[in-house]
Amino acid sequence: MGQVSSHQFFNTVAGRKAFSEASIKQLDAIQARALKQYPWLDQGYVSCTVTDNTLPDNPIVWVNDAFEQMTKYTREEIIGHNCRFLQGPLTDRDTVRRVREALAAGEQTKVEILNYRKDGLPFYNRFSILPIHDDERVTHFISIQRDITSFKEMGNKPEQWSPPEVATFLLRAGYESYAQAFLKHGITGEELLYMTPDELEFIFTMTAHEAFHLLLCIEDLKKPGANPGAYGAEPPDEDEERPAKPRLIKKSIA
Repeated sequence: MGQVSSHQFFNTVAGRKAFSEASIKQLDAIQARALKQYPWLDQGYVSCTVTDNTLPDNPIVWVNDAFEQMTKYTREEIIGHNCRFLQGPLTDRDTVRRVREALAAGEQTKVEILNYRKDGLPFYNRFSILPIHDDERVTHFISIQRDITSFKEMGNKPEQWSPPEVATFLLRAGYESYAQAFLKHGITGEELLYMTPDELEFIFTMTAHEAFHLLLCIEDLKKPGANPGAYGAEPPDEDEERPAKPRLIKKSIA
């Protein structure tokens, strides 16, 4: 992932090919304040956005490539919108309220939330929000996201799984191409456990081979001593509890 220059930043924000000295100075000022408050932000590459708290609805004004890759939205579809566009029907409203209250108070917060990619698939997003201050005023927020779906533990009672948890199970079992269809049909864990080959083949158009192997995976969930909530999960990232470190835009102005 390449370094993003100040010029590229303002091309994204302003949507124009030429940049005024005032715009470049504004970016430098935002970046300087961010790095002064959070020096570790200048290292590493993770999903990151910057929002402008001085504009109505606190819209996104910059995203990095990792955010595009994680959400499947393009930069053009993201810029100018509030981050709530990632929410969906099963996003926890209490978590949304906590984020909204932290933003209103200009405070840091860290949450886990169920978000949705552009293709409709859910993912578990652990993100931190960091306010950037200019004197006493919060002018911008940096949001650092991490997709934790691959090692998120679901409930150990698959019969109680929600449709997003069923979709997560399918992703881990190697059936990503069918996860969206299961989600669209609202298949719960209880329904998953009693799927038949005919249902998998005719409703979800799986091949007999695919249906057979998925049913074996489902049977694994029922075995004594199984840990369904961790099925197919990757080991937790060793750096997961350390502060995330996105690469901010470095100056490239002569």
